[in-house]
Amino acid sequence: MDNTTWMVSIASNSSLIYHQTLEELNASKAEQRLPTVIFLIIIIIIGVIGNTVVIVVYSSKYPPSTFRLYILTLAVIDLLSCLIPMPLEVVDNIYPLMFYNEGFCKSGRFIGSVLKIGSAFVLVVMAFGRYRKICHPYSKATTSIHARLCCAAALLLAIAFSWPNAIIQGIHLVNLPGNITGFDCSIDDRLRNTKYPFIYFTKKPEEKPPSFRIPFA
Repeated sequence: MDNTTWMVSIASNSSLIYHQTLEELNASKAEQRLPTVIFLIIIIIIGVIGNTVVIVVYSSKYPPSTFRLYILTLAVIDLLSCLIPMPLEVVDNIYPLMFYNEGFCKSGRFIGSVLKIGSAFVLVVMAFGRYRKICHPYSKATTSIHARLCCAAALLLAIAFSWPNAIIQGIHLVNLPGNITGFDCSIDDRLRNTKYPFIYFTKKPEEKPPSFRIPFA
């Protein structure tokens, strides 16, 4: 191949890259994430069905108790996780470079964080209650009112740990070939180069993915 042919080839390839649209770049990236999208949709379907069954069964078949309250609280939290933040992740994977709605990004990530951390804290409350019941059977039993207050406190703590998500999360502008700009739901560009995202994500309690409940008495 002589120099002229080589230069024409480069110019041709450069032209193809330059004229590639944002929609085409987004479709290419979304195709790579298709297995993730399918997996998330399967988890959403299983989570919605499973948690709905748990809520119906425990609401109608079990007598009121603190254990029933914990299970219903966890099922409602996980059901909401399957209905709000997980669909956001599906949209984010389908439109990795065309996510324009900053409000949806911020609110979805904030609510998702609240639900995941809240679920973890409720599990801690539930574990402490089981510990008292097994290891200290003659101590004063936890009342329904105390259990409700503990669940409410767990959710308030989750909000306290999660509110920075509403500020840190946002639209990240991605520079693409051909002088094209993509829009990604990620860390907000206004805070990306600051210390706050690093501090928050290293100090935040470990989260768990939403699921459906298989409770054991």
